[in-house]
Amino acid sequence: MFNLLILFCVLILAAPLMATPIDHRPAFDKSVYQGTLWTQVNPWWVPNKPRQDYTFGGPNYARKVYPDAPVEYWREAMRETQRYGMTGWQFELVASTPGYGYTFLEVIKAAEGLNEEFKLAIFLGLYRPEGGAEEAWQQLQTQFDIFADAWRKSPNVFRVDGAPVIAIYSSFDYTVEEWRMIMERFEARYGKAIWLINFWWKTYDVSSKPTQLREYLPWFDGVTAYANWSSQHQQELYETIGPIMHEEFPQKIFEGTVHNTYAVHYHHGGIAIRLSEKYRESWKSMHDCRPDSIMMTNLFDHWENSLVLPCYEREDFILRYAEYQMSRLFGKKFHTATEPELVLTNYIDLIPFTRPVCFEVVAFPLEGDSEIAIGLEIANADGTIVHSFPPLPMKLNQLHTLVFRMPDNFPSMSERALIPRLVMVRNGEIHHGNWNPPTVIDTSIRTSWMFWARSTRNALPLADGNDTWKLNGQKNGTIDWRQTNGFGVFTSNVVSSDENVTLRRIMRNGMQWRSEAAKNMHINRAYMLPYPGGALNFYWLEMENAAGNRFQGFPVWVDSGLRPGTVEIPVKTADGNISGHVVEKARIPYFEYPCDVDTGSLLVDISGYEHHGRLQQGGGVSYAFGSLGSTGYYHRHEGETENTPNPHYRQDASGRGYLHFDKADKDFYMISGGTAFPYASTYEVEFRISEFSEETMFLLGSANGQINLSLNAQGYVCASRGGAVEGAAGTAPQTKTSVTVVSEKPVEFNRWYRVAVVYDLKHLSLYLDNVLQGEKAIMPTTDHETIDHLTVGSACGFLTVPQHYFSGDLRRLRFYGRNLAPEELQNYADEK
Repeated sequence: MFNLLILFCVLILAAPLMATPIDHRPAFDKSVYQGTLWTQVNPWWVPNKPRQDYTFGGPNYARKVYPDAPVEYWREAMRETQRYGMTGWQFELVASTPGYGYTFLEVIKAAEGLNEEFKLAIFLGLYRPEGGAEEAWQQLQTQFDIFADAWRKSPNVFRVDGAPVIAIYSSFDYTVEEWRMIMERFEARYGKAIWLINFWWKTYDVSSKPTQLREYLPWFDGVTAYANWSSQHQQELYETIGPIMHEEFPQKIFEGTVHNTYAVHYHHGGIAIRLSEKYRESWKSMHDCRPDSIMMTNLFDHWENSLVLPCYEREDFILRYAEYQMSRLFGKKFHTATEPELVLTNYIDLIPFTRPVCFEVVAFPLEGDSEIAIGLEIANADGTIVHSFPPLPMKLNQLHTLVFRMPDNFPSMSERALIPRLVMVRNGEIHHGNWNPPTVIDTSIRTSWMFWARSTRNALPLADGNDTWKLNGQKNGTIDWRQTNGFGVFTSNVVSSDENVTLRRIMRNGMQWRSEAAKNMHINRAYMLPYPGGALNFYWLEMENAAGNRFQGFPVWVDSGLRPGTVEIPVKTADGNISGHVVEKARIPYFEYPCDVDTGSLLVDISGYEHHGRLQQGGGVSYAFGSLGSTGYYHRHEGETENTPNPHYRQDASGRGYLHFDKADKDFYMISGGTAFPYASTYEVEFRISEFSEETMFLLGSANGQINLSLNAQGYVCASRGGAVEGAAGTAPQTKTSVTVVSEKPVEFNRWYRVAVVYDLKHLSLYLDNVLQGEKAIMPTTDHETIDHLTVGSACGFLTVPQHYFSGDLRRLRFYGRNLAPEELQNYADEK
């Protein structure tokens, strides 16, 4: 009995020790790391991204003009982030691309020329090669040898107890044993390091994280994360791992991650955006879980749109908000303004019947205890104030976020755009802010998921209050491109009281069209405007100073007159009913690909939207999901591809062109995000075959079920819709329902057919040579707003996996953002 009692007491005393995981890493003092603020930095997304000839990614770019020299533009970006209290950067290195080591040397040199307070760490992408951990170590050694001396000696490399910090991006590519081998060899060659693992890698199941942390953390020094999650995922994640870090690994670094968005332009996949709500909730999650430090994803990723660096779309809102939150979380200094600092946000574009039309004002604390009232005025494209939100009184002794929602009965669908501006009442005086860029009201598909943010702190003041510029004598509304044979005369006498204005810019559809050095917006100049085709274009003038502060004028629209009049389109309202709304025909997007001339590897859209596709060969998908590198708002994809002969272009005896496909080649075309319409739509294709295939061949394919058009092995035409793979923000789809409509009889060989697939939010209808073949009932779903790229000549497996290739000929493709009536369908025999 006595022995059993002793054993029982020993077990009781040992229980806490048994619950504490064994720590295989040397002890260190993490206090120097606590309260730090970081961002991940990609070497390929440089701060001086061109503003006009857009490179890979979305159309966004830095708020101000950066130097051309690498060391200088990196240093200027460091200075810009340090202004808001950022400790430094975790610079991404990909071990399989050793040349980025030379880029890191440039970054170290840039930091050393700034000041010793700005620090650097490494964010390491050590992706698993075919040769496994042994080959990975060789890659890592090759890259680190490039900058090893600077790594050891530079005062700008952040150190914890003398050891530099390495955050591992590709953490779970290797077992714990493999990491031990890599880390031991590394530290024997380069010295001790502090190793942080990215716990949000590959497995995105929150429930798996406790097991992974308990397995890996005893061999690492802490955690970080590269974020691409929804607000719900983040909250669940930190509620799960926070207690583990605080209770089981309190000696380890617990780096929390803040995320503003993940929305890929090429296929419109990622996180649903609700203005700045996701970003604000991300900071709230940090307050709840109390990490040691903060990582912000990502400095300048305009592919994922997770931009921390002050940019054109959102100015410096992301960093300014971070500066405030760091003051609340860690007691850091927040530099309050002396005048009210109000940030007005609005969507770049929006489908109003799928979500509320909202605007947002974030009011930062002001020096002193100032009382103000904040309201909004909302104008339409004609410059008419269509709605006013009365000013709401508040004290600027703390941060405020106001959300202004348009009334549910406001006819948003009837407007081309809604343009907001601030109204502030202070000391009995009414002050009007500058107009924000417009929220374009979409009728059937979104072209961007992002939002504009404009701060009163960054607005250029006007010398005399005059804010009017004109295009062909009009200060708002619409001009007819035909009236002056395409010439646009820009006139303005707008002058800023800021003496540091450096640029005057003409913006077209939200993007820079022309710019020149100037001290003001004085202009009287005629330019030949690009022909808008069937699209509506809009222009505004703006001026900018060296810091990126700006004034922008009210937009003026340009119409070619190609699609006059109005038309009724079906809309699913919030109560689930389908109702008709009358809109301008010219507002409805469409894309037209005649295929009648040799356009190389481009599939050229002649509609006016410049929404071109790109040839993919041999079953592969080229860089950027097979899409064009140059992208923009308003469906624009007009990038350059390699100038190679098009093996598919043919001409018939009359000289008329078409595209010929052989499924054995596994060739197809990819058209970027913003193509496969989620709601009312029409898809038209002219095709010809010379033989049947043993399996189904696809003329058109979508990865998320918006449209699939195929020929089965018996030669019947099949059109299907539904069966979404993914819902918004990577969630499960709301419905798996799908329908297929089949032609009444098989097609014949060596004859051109015109097929049309029409969706009116109630039925999917199939036409062959303008004759209705059948229809099936299916209701719309918001699932189809995401993953909306399209393939021509193949099916598109999720996400960009071509399959079931087409053999035959294609021409005269047209995709329309509404349900065309039978008499509006193109006649297959029409030679126009």
